[in-house]
Amino acid sequence: MALIFSCSGVTDIKNTEWIGVEKDKNTSIAFNDSTCEIYKVFETGCIDTIRASFSVSEDTISFVPFSEYVTVGSKLIIDGNTLKESKSGTVVFKHKAQ
Repeated sequence: MALIFSCSGVTDIKNTEWIGVEKDKNTSIAFNDSTCEIYKVFETGCIDTIRASFSVSEDTISFVPFSEYVTVGSKLIIDGNTLKESKSGTVVFKHKAQ
């Protein structure tokens, strides 16, 4: 029996979609190759979209919005099928099953 184990230190999230939970239930994130789109659906049905580039270091996702007037106040931690807010550790997104 042979066991091959490899750890690159980078989690691949490209081409995945994540759905918000609890207080972020009206928000979702779609990751592409090097950019992502963050969608927020308001009670009126209007959708706001933030486009950003992202980078993944180890298990932490950092964002750089394309608009200079927009900030993303948190980094996300990848934990299996969930994304956690880096400061509080609260689960804010779950992987959308395909």
